[in-house]
Amino acid sequence: MHWFTEKLMFYGRNEAGAAEAGVFGYDLLVEKTLEFCRKFSSSGIGPGAVTILAGEPGLGNLAAFLALLELRCVIVPSVSTLSELLDEKASRSGGEWLLTSSGEEVKPLSGNRTPALVKSLRNEGHAGLVLFTSGTTGIPKAACFDLDGWLMKFRGGSRALRTVLLMGFDHIGGLDTLFSVFTRGGLVVFPSDKSPDSIAGLIEKHRLDFLSASPTFLNLLLLSGACGRHDLSCLRQVNYGAEPMPASLLTRLIQAFPTVRFNQTFGTTETGTLRTESAAGDSLLLRIGGSGCECRIVDGVLQIRSLSSMLGYLEHESPFTPDGWYPTGDLAVAGDDGFIRITGRVKELINVGGEKVLPCEVEDVILGLPGVAEAIVYGRKNAITGEEVACEVVPAPDADQAQIKTLIRRTCSEKLGRHKVPTRIEFVDGIDCGERFKKRRVRV
Repeated sequence: MHWFTEKLMFYGRNEAGAAEAGVFGYDLLVEKTLEFCRKFSSSGIGPGAVTILAGEPGLGNLAAFLALLELRCVIVPSVSTLSELLDEKASRSGGEWLLTSSGEEVKPLSGNRTPALVKSLRNEGHAGLVLFTSGTTGIPKAACFDLDGWLMKFRGGSRALRTVLLMGFDHIGGLDTLFSVFTRGGLVVFPSDKSPDSIAGLIEKHRLDFLSASPTFLNLLLLSGACGRHDLSCLRQVNYGAEPMPASLLTRLIQAFPTVRFNQTFGTTETGTLRTESAAGDSLLLRIGGSGCECRIVDGVLQIRSLSSMLGYLEHESPFTPDGWYPTGDLAVAGDDGFIRITGRVKELINVGGEKVLPCEVEDVILGLPGVAEAIVYGRKNAITGEEVACEVVPAPDADQAQIKTLIRRTCSEKLGRHKVPTRIEFVDGIDCGERFKKRRVRV
């Protein structure tokens, strides 16, 4: 058996997962995994088979995933079950099998070519993983991983974590959370409703002590009032990442959760979630690295070299430098003792008459103003300056919008400079952050 499945056997009847259907233990997860191994093998699924696994994570799909790992397949997970999306993923990954209905329905596929990276995984006899990027600024790319190598980073760790899964298992952050918790014998709750109030209710019900979320989701947790309606005193650690954390928001979170340790994480689809260390609970400085991972800043852009990185893209040129570094596209500045601060994304930079503006820098100022509940800053085309700074603001209840607009322009001018002052301010009921709770600052 694969070392990962063997480790799960050790935890026996300990709680492994919880969903609407109830709580299941590690013993049932392993039993279902072995059942699927027999089922898939008898259907003809063998080593190197590219298999699309469709549907939300739960006992069935988790066991199906582990069974495919046992069989040394190339796994293409997809939370979405839309036929056109599954067809596209199958076509681009060389899909040979489709699993639906929590792994119970097995359907052979045909007519798909086999990408070169998949062939190399077959030659090595290794299990593989294909994840598609979000595609917010273009066509999603298919990142291919050596799953045996990627799993090695989970061999360590001791404390059993209890958490709720906000990301699906077709997202690198979701997979990182799942495997990190399962190798430690912890509990993962699979929510059917990801609203802040529902998540807070699950934290209270299952006495969860760990939460991994984006700053946008954590802000929604505060704004919704869910913290007051539910007992969240069980929380011990909150990891945040996926986008820069506004300093004003971190301050409010620490005040709301004084006994919680806040830690900033970093990762991309291409590198996976990396080991990080925050300089302090109230600091936005972090250090990235550890065994098998290095980071550096080149021309203001963070680069990563890690053993857990992908092999490459299935249909696109390799993004790695000749010496193996991955340019993340994240802007960063160096601090002392190897700490850095992530300031934004290269693609999000606003060019106002040749002057560069970081959206997160402007957002941080706006979010610290009275009457502002949430805000997002982005660039809009301008015939004279090329681009202009625009922002959408969610006002606090009963706030005076005219006063907020005046305060934004005056404060940004005083603290940031005239070219960083938003020329267009729009008041909205909510910020579009998608199902991954991440602000979309690039408008296409």
